[in-house]
Amino acid sequence: MPVKPGRDIEYLQYRAEGTCFVRIESVVIDASSCPTTDRSAFRLETEPTTEWWIHVIVDQTAGWLLVTDSNVKEVGREF
Repeated sequence: MPVKPGRDIEYLQYRAEGTCFVRIESVVIDASSCPTTDRSAFRLETEPTTEWWIHVIVDQTAGWLLVTDSNVKEVGREF
């Protein structure tokens, strides 16, 4: 996908083999090569942060919840 200089590229997630998910103008793509590996063509404006999301299903309603200290309390889990 061609990207003009000055456009924002949102780095979403690293993937194996040097690719990553990025969002460019509301389109999510699997980028190869990943912008984080080409420092000569891309500049990092802010350090990446990790967000945890959980899929919540209650009766017939479902949605996604961003996990933060103020809205989720981890009380234990089993795998």
